[in-house]
Amino acid sequence: MRKRMICVLLCLVLTLALFACGKAPEEKPADMQSSLPGAAAVEDEPEATETPLTEREAAIEEAVRKALKLKDRPVSELYDAIGEPESEDAAPSCMGKGEDVNLYYDGFTVYTYKEGNSQVVVDAEINK
Repeated sequence: MRKRMICVLLCLVLTLALFACGKAPEEKPADMQSSLPGAAAVEDEPEATETPLTEREAAIEEAVRKALKLKDRPVSELYDAIGEPESEDAAPSCMGKGEDVNLYYDGFTVYTYKEGNSQVVVDAEINK
């Protein structure tokens, strides 16, 4: 009987721990607003506006847009559109018998899939 009580208690503790890991609500209900002086002023401040992109950042975003438009197209079309990468690496793919090839450019990466003589664009993202 004692072991059963301990088991039930542990299950209850684990269940409560799972609930504690849940996502917090986006907005606080009105009754949960802070009553500290000046707290409302901090919460009511407008969010900072985005700073304008530098020329380099704008060029990177444009190159990534071009790469994304070439999804499922041959990598040769990518090279024609944005040029050759600075470097690349490859690893066996989990998508098929070929390789996943990462093409590294200044500020962004293009992901490709290569099987035999065919290599196609899969995705692109800005490096952070």
